[in-house]
Amino acid sequence: MGYGQGLIAAAVLLLAVPAGAASAAEYHSARALYADCAAPAMLKNGAPTERREQCADYIDHVFNAWNLNQDNGICSRHVGYQLPDAYVQYWRTRGLGFLMGEFRSAEASVNDFLDSQKQPCPPPP
Repeated sequence: MGYGQGLIAAAVLLLAVPAGAASAAEYHSARALYADCAAPAMLKNGAPTERREQCADYIDHVFNAWNLNQDNGICSRHVGYQLPDAYVQYWRTRGLGFLMGEFRSAEASVNDFLDSQKQPCPPPP
């Protein structure tokens, strides 16, 4: 493969990667996502922890897709920075089960959590 063909192949590969895929962590299990979401939110110096930021980014990504699939007038009780703590609390209360968190996808666990948060949207001010 020549130099020009290599550049073309590299450009095609970059275009094939979905937007945001490089910025959001990928989780292969609900337990791995839960562990990051349950990590401390801040370091002693006040900076956010990387694990917690990855969790928040991942949940936000799934939340955006979930939100697009909701009927008009349906909102989530928790949004934005509230999502990681609410996710952890939901799964603490419900329980992941002994091995369930290892064999359940992170995406399915977030969607279950979000489905539990459905409520009518507040009226506009």
